[in-house]
Amino acid sequence: PPTVADVESYCSERGNGIDAQRFVDFHATRGWMAGKAKVKDWRACVQTWEGRNAKSSGPRQDDLGSDSLDCVGPAFVLKGGASWRATKAQLATWANAFPAIDQAQELAKAAAWCASNPGKSKTAKGMPRFLNSWLSRAAERQMSSPGPAPIEHLPTAAEAFALFDEDPSHV
Repeated sequence: PPTVADVESYCSERGNGIDAQRFVDFHATRGWMAGKAKVKDWRACVQTWEGRNAKSSGPRQDDLGSDSLDCVGPAFVLKGGASWRATKAQLATWANAFPAIDQAQELAKAAAWCASNPGKSKTAKGMPRFLNSWLSRAAERQMSSPGPAPIEHLPTAAEAFALFDEDPSHV
């Protein structure tokens, strides 16, 4: 695999504006695999990213994982050591699917579990499925256990993390 400096040099020569660190992190988290095959020519992968940049403002969101500007919430440690954060759109989807649970708390628990279990690290591609399953189990636990009367309105994860981003001392 190339170093970040190798990718920076190549991207500079081509004038493509690709973030070399993002590129290396993206491919490192996937073990430098393209599908089921090892990446043979990383320069060809850079050219693929150039094509995506020409069609849009950058690589697809699912390629970026936690690097997108609209990502919020706790950072999850991935295989290879990179981090991933959920997008606002993902949080909105989960808020609709699981309205009765405290999503911010559940996502914080899931992030802590991931950090405490590095042998069971997820990939960026697998994180949405992992979190959907986590939140689904949390909702099932809440439905099956008797507890206090339901709260009228729990803040969505996006609302809770917006408060956290404004003032981290709330934690």
